[in-house]
Amino acid sequence: MSDAGYDLIRQAAADLDRKQRRLREIRAELAGSSTKVSSVDNTLVVELDAAGELASIKFNSPKFRRMAPAELGALLVDTIKRARSENRARLFSAYEDVLPAGFRELVTGATGLDEMFDEARREADDFVADLRPSKATEKSSH
Repeated sequence: MSDAGYDLIRQAAADLDRKQRRLREIRAELAGSSTKVSSVDNTLVVELDAAGELASIKFNSPKFRRMAPAELGALLVDTIKRARSENRARLFSAYEDVLPAGFRELVTGATGLDEMFDEARREADDFVADLRPSKATEKSSH
């Protein structure tokens, strides 16, 4: 393998080390965090824990007692959906510099898995092509 090939492999390994350190930092930063979202009418607050799981529902006023069950249910569902959406956005933002390109689009359904694999394959082909000695190099070494 050429020196250029070794350099590419060393760079890739160093990049993996940097990403691993950054992932640890992000996990530590997010460990005790939560996402709190108020309902549109401020009747309740939904809290998700660091893992995005429902941690609590707090009622801010007795208004919920006068609501029809379907109305209260719809308010809860809407607020929980908004909390999950906000939590996802916060996580994507925190992990943005270490996630592969296109990951957010994959998770949100904006792109398909096939497109992601096609792009990974193109990158792998480019990487391998960079490792191969060029025709000019092969001729000059003979």
